[in-house]
Amino acid sequence: MHVSASSSGGAAKKRLGWGTRSSSLEIEDRKIRHRSLSPHGSPKTKKKDIECYIVLYHFRGKEKDDMDLRAGTRIAVSNSSDPDWWKGKYNGKSGYFPAKYVLKIEEGQHIYQVVRTINLTEMDGLSGIRLHKDQIVFEVEPEVDGHMHVRSASNRECLVPVQFLQEV
Repeated sequence: MHVSASSSGGAAKKRLGWGTRSSSLEIEDRKIRHRSLSPHGSPKTKKKDIECYIVLYHFRGKEKDDMDLRAGTRIAVSNSSDPDWWKGKYNGKSGYFPAKYVLKIEEGQHIYQVVRTINLTEMDGLSGIRLHKDQIVFEVEPEVDGHMHVRSASNRECLVPVQFLQEV
């Protein structure tokens, strides 16, 4: 484009194309001409398989790249190559956390959080079990007569009154 040193600012603008109006068809035509199309098309991006886990315990990160976690949160794990520290993402944040603080969610699995600490008898009828507030438990059998058969992360089972559970 040529710009002349004219004393009139309007003349320079007109030579540059400023201040002139184009029809919407001309604008659309210019947009189409400026797009470059790949002769082979765009490669399909393969979405990495990201597995969903449930956070079992609260965790406050100590390093800047650690991620704070709250029990009951669902998290997408993106890197589980280290046996102790995994990388994940939730709520737009990404970071590291202890691998033992999460458990993989199986398809169709119902997960509950204990809303109040309660002392119960284990399913064997011999041992006591204490479920703590915010603890995560997994449904083994659906509710019957106001009680649900659940399993803790440590694989201990008991019947819990449903008023002590909230599905997450």
